[in-house]
Amino acid sequence: MDTYLTQALNAFAGQSVGFDLFLDFIQGSYLVKGLFAITILVMVYTSRKGDDFERQNNVYTTLILIFASLFLARIMQMTLPFSPRPLHTEGLGLQLAAGLQENVLKQDSSFPSDHAVMFMTIAASVLFYSRLAGSVLLMHALFIICLPRIILGFHWPSDIAAGIVIGALMAVLLHRRIANWLLHTRLSEFQARYPSLFYGLFFAVLVETATMYRGSRHLLSALADFARNIS
Repeated sequence: MDTYLTQALNAFAGQSVGFDLFLDFIQGSYLVKGLFAITILVMVYTSRKGDDFERQNNVYTTLILIFASLFLARIMQMTLPFSPRPLHTEGLGLQLAAGLQENVLKQDSSFPSDHAVMFMTIAASVLFYSRLAGSVLLMHALFIICLPRIILGFHWPSDIAAGIVIGALMAVLLHRRIANWLLHTRLSEFQARYPSLFYGLFFAVLVETATMYRGSRHLLSALADFARNIS
């Protein structure tokens, strides 16, 4: 089934240079991926509907879940047996979309899809406190994040399905627990006492989340390289 669905959806690639470039832009652009999702979160955060404290506490919970889910996905990719991307699996004969390099993501394991994990976590978490925003994010996760990655041969459908399940479970099992835990921390006190510092850090977290913590990952990689060179 994995092979059949992958080949069937990949048949849409290579038919039109414009469509290929459009898919390549979507899969590589943080503007339509993370920034879109974060914009929805900020709109919810600043909404005047309901109790401000509860709504903002829920947004903080979602941000924590995003970090945790992305960290889990990365750990799984690194520790589970290596799974080659469909695009690099011999015998499938998948079409390389225009604009992509032949070795794209070749060194990264395919399972699970960290994109599916992260963006499904966002959607499922937001659904706890905003049906409209959560529904928009769910459609975004399925059709903007996940589907293009199957068409381009970046992931098997099972990679995406596993990511969706993991992301949904993260939200279902942990959202209320983390939200309740935050209520017993001094976060609100810190926010009220040091608003400039709080919102500066909040902005930094939003930026890193929008880029899937790319800056932090590069920093850790650079520090690891530095440590190896001086040891």
